[in-house]
Amino acid sequence: MKNFTLILTLFSALLVLNSCNDDEQMMSTADVYTHGTFVINQGKFGSGTGTISFISNNDNSVSQNIYQENNEGLVLGNVAQSMARVGNRFLITINNSEKVEIINASDFTYENTIEGIAQARYVLALNNDEALITSWGASGTDGKIFKVNTNTATINTTIDVSGGPEKMIAVDDVIYVTNSGGFFRDSIVYLLNETGDAIDSEIVVGDNPSDLVLDANGDVWVLCNGYTDFSDPNQSTNGRLVQLRNGSVVNSFEIGNGSSQLEVSKDGNTLFYMNGGKVYSHDINNTSLSSTIIYEGFFYGMGVNPFNGNIYLADAVDFDSNGNVVILDEDGEIIETLEVGIIPGEFLFED
Repeated sequence: MKNFTLILTLFSALLVLNSCNDDEQMMSTADVYTHGTFVINQGKFGSGTGTISFISNNDNSVSQNIYQENNEGLVLGNVAQSMARVGNRFLITINNSEKVEIINASDFTYENTIEGIAQARYVLALNNDEALITSWGASGTDGKIFKVNTNTATINTTIDVSGGPEKMIAVDDVIYVTNSGGFFRDSIVYLLNETGDAIDSEIVVGDNPSDLVLDANGDVWVLCNGYTDFSDPNQSTNGRLVQLRNGSVVNSFEIGNGSSQLEVSKDGNTLFYMNGGKVYSHDINNTSLSSTIIYEGFFYGMGVNPFNGNIYLADAVDFDSNGNVVILDEDGEIIETLEVGIIPGEFLFED
């Protein structure tokens, strides 16, 4: 009888322990991708697949290929362009594959696919179930802005624009959309209504606007890359950093051709952008362009963590092997360099 009691006690303990382990496993699966930084790795151009790396906030450890790891037999496709949260889902734009993947945010498992979005670029969440997606179109000249429903993976509205719609930002009841010109030239920022169904007006900024951010004063800043004429360099133009307030241009600073990756500091008072192998900063209250260089090196992408202010630089290395992410503090001092996937380009920060 004593032996039976002992065996029963041990069996009960094992059941409790196993239950605890199952609970811990479920918790770790649900929480593992909620406190850190997603790195969107494009993958080799024209071949292979894009991947997603995840950098943990706890110890800067890197989990590689998390889409493949959580979806056996599936790959993202070519090329992974960007990623955004829409409610309890992530949307990943896959440029060459003409699709947008819908992923469950809690465990990074595949849910659905929005097909037929040629050269998909960026996503802006409108609410928990709807989003806007910019698309260059098949030729790079027939741009479109799609309004999609993430529950049904369907396109509800299509807005035709000129070539190269890029990043978007919502400010009060206005949605700003940069139009980069695609493979050619443009200088427009579109202003959409708050539901994202129609264009209300346009603003002329500089040549080939691509990036935009919101500052501490509620102003929108637009970075224009400048137009590059490869057949006649004399026809190329410089970039511009343009300040918008209430739908109008209030400041415009000339910057170098090929400037890219506009970001804003955690407090909203400092802008960062890249040009010619340098990372520049600009104080939003300066009446002339700042020329402060905070870091030097050629990088493919940049992001600022809105939760701690750290600056993330994407180094594509040779565009053939795994790239690196260089993490800087707000003063430009290196915190750490981490290996990620092939051609890192964009970041998504989760607190």
